[in-house]
Amino acid sequence: MSTLQEFLRTTSYMLDACQVEVKGGLAYLSTPPDGLAPWIVTHEQATALLAFTELGEETRAQRLVRALLVMQHPKGYWAAAYRPDGTPMGPVTVASSAAVIWALLTYARAHNGDAVANALAPRVQRTLTALAEHLHPQLELPLVQGDVLPPAYSAGFSLWTAALTAAAFQEAGELYSERDYTDQAGLVRAAIERHLIQDGRFITRLTPQGMPDPRPTIALLAPALFEVWEAQDPLLDETRAWIERSLMDRQIGGLRPFLVYAPGENVALPGVWPTATAWFARYLYLAGDREGGDKLLRRLLNSVVKGEMPQAILTPKLLAFVRAQKQLFLDGGGQTGRALMRRLLEDLTQQAKERSFLYAISPAFASHMETLRAFVAGGYVRTLAQTKTVAGQ
Repeated sequence: MSTLQEFLRTTSYMLDACQVEVKGGLAYLSTPPDGLAPWIVTHEQATALLAFTELGEETRAQRLVRALLVMQHPKGYWAAAYRPDGTPMGPVTVASSAAVIWALLTYARAHNGDAVANALAPRVQRTLTALAEHLHPQLELPLVQGDVLPPAYSAGFSLWTAALTAAAFQEAGELYSERDYTDQAGLVRAAIERHLIQDGRFITRLTPQGMPDPRPTIALLAPALFEVWEAQDPLLDETRAWIERSLMDRQIGGLRPFLVYAPGENVALPGVWPTATAWFARYLYLAGDREGGDKLLRRLLNSVVKGEMPQAILTPKLLAFVRAQKQLFLDGGGQTGRALMRRLLEDLTQQAKERSFLYAISPAFASHMETLRAFVAGGYVRTLAQTKTVAGQ
């Protein structure tokens, strides 16, 4: 069990422990340097920039913007991850690029002036041109190899990346009063309506072959989280009910990002993700359900120790499921993923001797940033130093 103050203390520690200098800017590792994942994940930088913007952490925001611009590819894209010195760990990706450019545009809008927007304009134009060129010529949706979910749930035409792309174009259209950007946002939104809605609710993706994927995932919240659809839209009401029925883990008290139907179909551990739980809480606040958002964040705090948010929370039963198919999980992530999964399984097996809840990669930077944003959305955090008590805590 944890308190909000303990969570904020750990978050402050994470901001200091995970920061790395990138050519005059500051970026953030997924874990402290001695953790299991000490590299820079691009979509986590976007989340951090949004959090800093919402909290008025201007110095941190400015230095992170500087690092992001240094890491940007000349064609406007970003890679999915970078080494601590800012060199890319793989090819550029559409999903990461859409996340960063939306965060940069949100940061620029928050300044209510032309200086930041004008300074970013050439970089924004480069990225939006690249994103537009990457849209499928018939579907008007981006084709991706993966996004915040494992490829088994996101490769193809994903709702998450499509909503982010529409949000980026819409934000740019409003910020720069550019009709072309606004029109492009409308085209992507219309494409979502045509291809990623079935039976009165959103679907997670079309596969690369164009087949609908009807499985429930936390990515179904993307249209509301990125403000492409109103959170109170009837489509989101139906989607919300489906997510609660399918993805809520009553024992742990949080959201699973997806269901693992067959061992080895993805390289991520099954269990509750604090990031997914925070996304759902933030959605509930956007939809006007304060009681639901408060309840979910209380349960999340109650499921962790000393305010440390891990990447995932498992039970011994889930760990046994993974260990029974150990080789499949080890083989699914390539050399880097195999080494990480082996270390994770060893750590979780040791934890299972003493605990009923097991914590994978703890503390995790992304989990802290997304949970922080959820508390901001609920009105419980206005600065990293001053807080209110979560209702009922």
